[in-house]
Amino acid sequence: MHPMIHATLWRTLQYLGQSIYAEQMFCSFTAEMNSLPIKANSSVRTLLETQNQKTSYYRNLAAGHLRRLLVDPGLNPNDTLQWVVQSLVVLRSLDAQATAALADVPPQMPAEQALVAAAKVWNRRRQRGLKYAARTLQAILPPALWQQGVTLGKQTQP
Repeated sequence: MHPMIHATLWRTLQYLGQSIYAEQMFCSFTAEMNSLPIKANSSVRTLLETQNQKTSYYRNLAAGHLRRLLVDPGLNPNDTLQWVVQSLVVLRSLDAQATAALADVPPQMPAEQALVAAAKVWNRRRQRGLKYAARTLQAILPPALWQQGVTLGKQTQP
């Protein structure tokens, strides 16, 4: 693998790692929301819980594929990169749905307000890491390969 491609894939993985860290924080805040009187809006909580499972899966799937690509020269890079792009596309959609769901939470107590505000901050951070990972990866991929991954991602929308 060309050193420049290797370095770019590594940088993509670092951005994805930042997104995974933010995902962990986001999950902790949204899980804590279950213990507060926010329970009035259980559909939002259920949606966030389901999406947290999906977003954790797809973030780790993309990171795992990138790691394998960096260490296994026998791996088919085109297939592997399509799976990474597919995961990024699915994540973008799921993260946007979480943003919309958080906007529907009507916190009334100060503890609720602080918790929802923190969840919103970490949601933005996980989106930002994902955006940088996608931009970095897209910069080195042939447009046709990127588009194949995007198409797969749109077909996979959970």
